[in-house]
Amino acid sequence: NELPRIHLTTAMVDEGTFAIDPGVRRHGATVDVSPSGGHFYSNKAPGSSFLAVPAYLVLEGVCALGGGEPSLAQKTWTFRVATGVVPTLVFLLLLWRFLARFAPEAAPRAAALAGYAAGCMAMTYSILFISHQLSAVCIASAWILSVMVVEDGRDARLLGVAGFLAGAAPLMDYQAAFAGIPLAAYLIWKLVGRAPRRAGALALAAASSIPPMGLLLFYHWRAFGHPLV
Repeated sequence: NELPRIHLTTAMVDEGTFAIDPGVRRHGATVDVSPSGGHFYSNKAPGSSFLAVPAYLVLEGVCALGGGEPSLAQKTWTFRVATGVVPTLVFLLLLWRFLARFAPEAAPRAAALAGYAAGCMAMTYSILFISHQLSAVCIASAWILSVMVVEDGRDARLLGVAGFLAGAAPLMDYQAAFAGIPLAAYLIWKLVGRAPRRAGALALAAASSIPPMGLLLFYHWRAFGHPLV
């Protein structure tokens, strides 16, 4: 299902629309393409396509220097790196620091990190323009930052970042919304019930989650005529 995601990024930059009609005409439709209002749209969560926009602008600029335009293969490779490889590498750095609370010694921590990075589906999805790993990076980072604030007493403003990432997770992959429910319950339990002085940080987390979720609803409203379709 990389193809409709690529078409969406291309359409947003080149056509200023969410409709992926040119890509479908050129490369054909897949089961991940849905018709609506006389146009075709990607029926995947649009977050990875949004995130790929800066990379596509850079790619177009590089190709323009040579007098050409990006090929499908070039776009696929570039988007895989920008939305899969790079976010995963950044997350591994965060995970390395977080695992120190469970494995202070470097050797077992490195083994655990390597097992995740290269021994499970995280690796497969991180090198494809498919948003499963990207959504996992978002929600897992939100969990880690939340624990750092609640358990370690780190700056409460980190909950603003955590809230944004939690809200961005379903923008990347719809199913990630379910992982946000226990995270919200954890923060409410810890901050409202046990640390009322820091309960205001909960409002920051909630407010920070609104922009990415609002963007998801806006996409569905423009593409399919209803924000909850």
